[in-house]
Amino acid sequence: THHSSRLQAKQQHAQPSQPDSPQEAQIIQAKKRKTAQDVKKGKEEISKKHQYEIREIYAPKLQEFAYVTDGACSEVDILKMELNILKLLDLCILAIDSLEFQYRILAAAALCHFTSIEVVKKASGLEWEDISECVDWMAPFVSVVKSVSPVKLKTFKKIAVEDRHSIQTHTNYLALLSEVNYVNTFRKGGQLSPVCNGGIMTPPKSTEKPSIKP
Repeated sequence: THHSSRLQAKQQHAQPSQPDSPQEAQIIQAKKRKTAQDVKKGKEEISKKHQYEIREIYAPKLQEFAYVTDGACSEVDILKMELNILKLLDLCILAIDSLEFQYRILAAAALCHFTSIEVVKKASGLEWEDISECVDWMAPFVSVVKSVSPVKLKTFKKIAVEDRHSIQTHTNYLALLSEVNYVNTFRKGGQLSPVCNGGIMTPPKSTEKPSIKP
């Protein structure tokens, strides 16, 4: 029949597959390895991109920061430095004079007072000439912030340890601003000079403050 003749023709034309030569086999294996490597590399790039996207939304854990310092800074040290810088900036922006400086200049000047100009250059790309005026203006604020004891963080049973950063604390910034104005009276009189490169001015103790006559 017609159907059987077609089947016989297919069987005649069908040839058994010839085994690949050693050279061809090596080429095929190399292509397979390259394909597998490309797939793996693509997955790694997607994974890294996903991690970066997550970190843009969620800040890295404090333990990660402390770990990469290789013991140079503990978690407590990092938190203390962060809170001091943030407290300084909070106090500075209460003064109307802060509007004379860009936000990046204020942030760089605050970092300079707690670290050094070399660190500021690496972190911000700004030079000393860009921030020197703001550093000098910020000096009395630094003195007051350093002289104030840190506010103790309250504990709540329903808040987990890793979520304690969401607990808000309140500082009497108006009283601190009055202290800044007091320190400025000495600066204008030439009794205090600003110190950067990681150093700060120390205001006189409360018992040593002279009475201000009206």
